[in-house]
Amino acid sequence: MARPRKAAEDRRSEIVRFTVRPDELVRIHKAAARSGRTLSAYARAMALSGRVVMQQTRSLSPDDFDELRRIGVNLNQLARVANRKGDLPPGLARLCATIELFIAQHIGHGPKGPA
Repeated sequence: MARPRKAAEDRRSEIVRFTVRPDELVRIHKAAARSGRTLSAYARAMALSGRVVMQQTRSLSPDDFDELRRIGVNLNQLARVANRKGDLPPGLARLCATIELFIAQHIGHGPKGPA
């Protein structure tokens, strides 16, 4: 007696393909064997319920990058004057705080704290 047919919604009819390097394929095969599953069953389980580490990145627009570069050039000029004269220009601390805020908002890296 033949096995009963699965309902249409229970059939796996869609194919998912992805490419890996040979060493990655070996690692996947070993992980599947350790789990006691076929390669397909292991890949399906990992895709549906495995842990995925999200990589969050932010990139600056070319205009923002250029503006940040210009601010850096100006800040470098102020630092040279401060080193030559031995005193800090007025408003430099406020300018540095503004730059740190911009970096925190647009690049996602806040100030590292006192060095």
